[in-house]
Amino acid sequence: MKLVLSVFNFTINEAGKYECIVLNTGNKSSVNISKIDPVKTVSMSPRIGTVSLLENVKTGLFYCSSYGRPTPKIRWYLDDLTVNFTDDIEMTYYATVTTSGDIAISQLVFTPIEEYHGMKLYCNATNKFRYKASTGHFAIPHYPCHVPKWKPS
Repeated sequence: MKLVLSVFNFTINEAGKYECIVLNTGNKSSVNISKIDPVKTVSMSPRIGTVSLLENVKTGLFYCSSYGRPTPKIRWYLDDLTVNFTDDIEMTYYATVTTSGDIAISQLVFTPIEEYHGMKLYCNATNKFRYKASTGHFAIPHYPCHVPKWKPS
């Protein structure tokens, strides 16, 4: 015997365990129902087009936040601006994530190197339901450093 549970106009307050008992047989079946929402927002900060960073100096300037149910997973990438996204550099392992309910906030802490100059930094947020991306740009200036030799007098 197949049991069917139909729920219409479902809200988060109705999430939980439901049990169906077949009259006259005592057979029962249960199912857990939860509300799934797509990734609704993804935002990256700072919210400026280009950020200048110092080469070989650690920065924790970048944040990515997202909302969805289940809580989204955030991944970070550097894009070398070619058409092929498969060569983007994943930066997620430099990030820490804090979650609160359906919100995820990720902070990227890394040390820029010269090869990152002019690349685009972006974050992706995904959950079981949908994917969204947010982008940002930064440039790393490369200034040669000259330290004059000190001569004692």
